[in-house]
Amino acid sequence: MPYNVVAVEDRVEVPALIPRDDFLPDFLEKLENYMHEYAYIQNITSDENSLRFIAPPFRFAWNGWNLFNPISNGSFFIHRRGKYYVIEYKIYFWEFFVYSLLFSTIALFGFFPGMIFRFLYLLVVWSFFIFHSLWSKSRLDDYLEKLAERVTEEYFDRHKPRNKIYDKPM
Repeated sequence: MPYNVVAVEDRVEVPALIPRDDFLPDFLEKLENYMHEYAYIQNITSDENSLRFIAPPFRFAWNGWNLFNPISNGSFFIHRRGKYYVIEYKIYFWEFFVYSLLFSTIALFGFFPGMIFRFLYLLVVWSFFIFHSLWSKSRLDDYLEKLAERVTEEYFDRHKPRNKIYDKPM
């Protein structure tokens, strides 16, 4: 998928080992709970197979290195394709882009003595923006895969046949 300056659109495929009616609600519920509890995102809407969110500004100030800090808003759409669940997402880095733009004005107003220092400063600011947005995308891919694995494992644990010999208390 193409990489835009402010928007990233991609998909993650995970094996479809459990029924769709069990996977989708659990996956979306766990993703929504993570966003509420750890990323401080309150504006979340979801339906049976998608989730959309808008994050509040300045949440990085009290949130540390959370996965969703540089992401301003986004959407997830989950569907089944053959032997896989496909989690398509589109995330935006508007807030982080604006911060980088504001930091770029420091170089434009002459706080640095020479042109080479201005160029190096701009290079550092925009390299940080690009690196951090790509890193966030990579972390999001890993998180979605691990979340899908956790939902699958919990399903198997709930539906594991019990052996009555070993389940007796001693």
